[in-house]
Amino acid sequence: MEQKFSYYTNGLQINSDFEIPELTKRIGEEQISVHVSDIEKELPNTLHKDKFQQISITNYQLEIENVARYRFTFPNKIVIQPFTNSTMQDVRLYLLASIIPVAVLVNNFIPLHSCCIQVNGKAILVGGVSGAGKSTLALGMYKKGYEILNDDISTIGFDNLGNPRAFSGFKQIKLWEESLSKYGFDPLTFNRVKDDMSKFRFPLKMDLSVESLPIKAIYLFQHDDKEKEVLLTPLKGIHSVTELTRNTFRVELINILQQKMLHFERCAKLAQKVRVIRVSRPTKMEPSEFADFMENTFLQECNS
Repeated sequence: MEQKFSYYTNGLQINSDFEIPELTKRIGEEQISVHVSDIEKELPNTLHKDKFQQISITNYQLEIENVARYRFTFPNKIVIQPFTNSTMQDVRLYLLASIIPVAVLVNNFIPLHSCCIQVNGKAILVGGVSGAGKSTLALGMYKKGYEILNDDISTIGFDNLGNPRAFSGFKQIKLWEESLSKYGFDPLTFNRVKDDMSKFRFPLKMDLSVESLPIKAIYLFQHDDKEKEVLLTPLKGIHSVTELTRNTFRVELINILQQKMLHFERCAKLAQKVRVIRVSRPTKMEPSEFADFMENTFLQECNS
């Protein structure tokens, strides 16, 4: 019998044909299976097709040149065809960064572009546009002793009482060379995300008993060249729901699968339960200074 590797991540139990060291080992009832096999190049009955993706009502297919072809059959089967000369590290990279978040979305969670920080037993989510400083802040908070439950994409679900919870994810932060250097780390002591990128994997020590936490607030970052200090603006009503929708991973997939209204309702439910705050950050503010400011902000939030 072939060996199976069992993991837990982002609210899902995953059983895989191969090892995925970035995930937390856990034996449990299978929700998602991961296999290695050949995949047809063309996905039948597509609703959408572009250079990288093919989408049908029952499948999502992704092809990364010189890495692999991936097919996720909704809601629980992932098949991967690695290409010649690809590395398993690259194969896992796109599995974790692109396919697992789609599985999260299809399995009725909200995959929000954000990192997740544990503060006094509660989850603080930090989202925003690419390059806004989410992962850099996560590193700063980690150095201060806070646990990071997720980097880049946070998984949000609801408990039996309808209260939102954030689920733990990958045991690493992906950081650019500049961010590591500003916190005193030598980037060359870490593994690159990809051989041709100056982005590195920063491993995290995680409390494996923490699978989810209640969400206290969601902060959405943006750079602002005009601001001289950090500006916090609470968002209310439709504005908060719109921002949560806009910051959802693969929001275009939601539209293609005609689940826009269902997802809007989930985001509205989330916005009713937690505060959503826009953060305008001065572009030239040093990461450590910004981390100090946000730490105080998060502590006040969690103590209120």
